[in-house]
Amino acid sequence: MAVEPQGQVSLLDRLADEILQHILDFAMARDSPFYIDDPFRGPTRKLRRKKILPRVVFESSTGAKDPLYIGRQGDIPVHQHAPQSIHQTDWIAINSTNRRIRSLGKLSFFKIKTIAMQAELPARLQRNDFKGIKRMWPNDQALALSYIRDLVIVNAKESSPTGFLQLPRTLAAFPCLRRCTLLFGFGTRKGEEDDVEWITVAFALGGPVPLKMQELMTGVGMPKYFRLEEAMGPGWTWADHQNNIAKYVYPMLEIRADLLRAKEEKEGKGEKETREKSPHPTLQNHGTRGPEQDVTQPETYHL
Repeated sequence: MAVEPQGQVSLLDRLADEILQHILDFAMARDSPFYIDDPFRGPTRKLRRKKILPRVVFESSTGAKDPLYIGRQGDIPVHQHAPQSIHQTDWIAINSTNRRIRSLGKLSFFKIKTIAMQAELPARLQRNDFKGIKRMWPNDQALALSYIRDLVIVNAKESSPTGFLQLPRTLAAFPCLRRCTLLFGFGTRKGEEDDVEWITVAFALGGPVPLKMQELMTGVGMPKYFRLEEAMGPGWTWADHQNNIAKYVYPMLEIRADLLRAKEEKEGKGEKETREKSPHPTLQNHGTRGPEQDVTQPETYHL
């Protein structure tokens, strides 16, 4: 006998929190990032009815290609990964149940999914800007800030030294974050917006940043355990990106790392000198007499 949807919810609601949380974690897992700045941008626009064009040259920094990328229809990429509409359906589903499943489901949504956002959004979330994420309540935005583990930062068309220098502060806003992918070459300005599905196509071909970049970012404040990766959208190339990084970004990061290292050494040296100059603490005598104490006992008279 088939179980009605309401009966399915009732059965789930009888499970222990830990088991129910695991089930919701599996249900929220997808193979594409969710663009959270404007959850309904892109997918609500109908695909242009044009013939699917041959696949353009789209590959990783090592030359690898994504077998699930088919080509493009007009300006919209065609791929076999989970589309943005699937993430939208997940969000609607967990918000359409009872309070307990809704509460646990939101935690799974943010901690399991890869969340993509513009570089300016983390600061807005920290300021409790209720307009930070469109069509999302402030308390849900606070959950996103607290529970996101896997993040894609959608940058400008090309990498810049300022963006890398500000990155440690940006990432510090997410206490549970473990991995961040920097996505370059994605147009966001008015009149040249790329379709959000390009984020998925680029993310699928992303990978770790060069070891030198990882070490320099650690030197300017990024935690050592943190995984920093990069991906390339349709508006930029790996060759131009790598040339830009070597010419402009590495020198700035090296200067900042050297300054921070010198500052730490100076502060450490100053603390050592302060300890050496400070007098030794005076021994506290409990029940014993020091040389300066008066040892004369008062005379006792017996009447």
